[in-house]
Formats: sequence, C-alpha cells, structure tokens
Amino acid sequence: MRRHGFMAEYYVETPEYLHRIPKAIEPFAVLLEPMSVVEKGIDHAFSLQRRLRTWKPRLCVVLGGGPVGLLGAAALRARGLRVIVAGREPASDLRAQVAIQMGVEYISTKSSVLEVVEQVGRPDLVLEATGSSKVVFDAMEMLALNGVLCLLSVTGGSTVHEEPIDRINQLLVLGNQVVFGSVNANHRHFAQGVEDFVIIERQWPGTMSRLLTNRIPWQNFKTWFGERGSGIKTTLEIGA
Repeated sequence: MRRHGFMAEYYVETPEYLHRIPKAIEPFAVLLEPMSVVEKGIDHAFSLQRRLRTWKPRLCVVLGGGPVGLLGAAALRARGLRVIVAGREPASDLRAQVAIQMGVEYISTKSSVLEVVEQVGRPDLVLEATGSSKVVFDAMEMLALNGVLCLLSVTGGSTVHEEPIDRINQLLVLGNQVVFGSVNANHRHFAQGVEDFVIIERQWPGTMSRLLTNRIPWQNFKTWFGERGSGIKTTLEIGA
C-alpha cells in the first residue's frame, strides 16, 4: 500500500467502455464526466421532441453559470444554436466572460430568471443548472410553446415556497411542454462529449481550460473539501 501504481496489475477495463482522449482536449478532459450528463440532457430533449417534426429550437437558455451550465452552453453552441446564459454574477465575472468567448449572450439577473423572457422572449430549450428549486419552478413559466426544460441540478434541504401551481400546470399542458431531469450518462454520451470538446477547442481555443480555476496538488487533497475557492471548477492534480 501507499506505493505509486498499487493494485494496477490487478485492475483492467474492457476496451469498449474506454474512450480515447485526443491530445487537443487533454488539458481539460477531466470535465468529460459532467459534460456527459449535459450531453445526455440535450440528447433526451431532442429525442422527446421527435414527436414534433417541426420542432427546431431557435433560442436556448442556460440557467446558472457554474461548470455544468457553461458546459451546457458550450455543447449547444457546438450545435450552432443561439444560447443565452443567465446568472447572478455581473458581466465582468469570469463565468460571464467564458460564455461570451464562445459567442454566448450573458444576462445578469437581479431578482428572477423570468427577467430573461422580458429581454429576449420565451426559449425553446432551457437547461437548468442553478441548484435552486425556486428557479426550477420559475423556469417552468418561461418556456415557449412546445418548449423543453431539462433539470441538471440537484437540490437538497427542506425549503418551502409558494408557487403558482395552477398557472404552471396550465402552461405545461396547453403549451405542450416537457420537463425532465438528467443525471449520469452512458457510453454514447461520453463519446459525444469528446466530439463536442474537439469542436469547442477548435472554434474557441482555450475556453474549456478556463473553467479549471483551482488546481490543488494531490498531497494537499484534504484541503479540497473546505478550500475550493471562489472559482469555477476545482480539481485535484494527481500527476505532473
């Protein structure tokens, strides 16, 4: 124990479950797992709307400018879609700047994400990645007709809040809308993540690497739990 490579000779993996990482995306390939969750959400959104042959999303909104939100914005931009990220941070914040670098529009919301509708209209596809259950219900009110809301964040606690449930129910039913959640992913979503990372790095070089703001040396691993900093994504650096 405690030696480099311990148990390595006993651990193998079936090649069909592995993905080759192109050299161009190696610096940020650690983001592939959360990217796979995003890919699954987008994949399922389009799969659900195959029931509507005319469904072609023109406006996509990502709620939350954290790692998952920015990965979602990047994946949608890789598909050539118009994307808006709505977050609480000002436009000068690194999160907003990363989004803007990819050609994403950024809106700093002061009170409610419904402000987005006032500025740009109702979106066809919404990715929610805020971690706020209040935002989840607000997002249900902002969808366009035939719109899809994909929930990517997990909330906890016991918060109680009054919501306009009659209005939300009416909008979802009469608007022919869909709300679903996405967590984990399978082989094809990891593969799609690799493909999109290659596209993103080619079109907007260095953007994904900017998400890795706090790199903690492996020998300081204990600090990861309480000293992640105020950046976007914290990683443990296992090797040089």
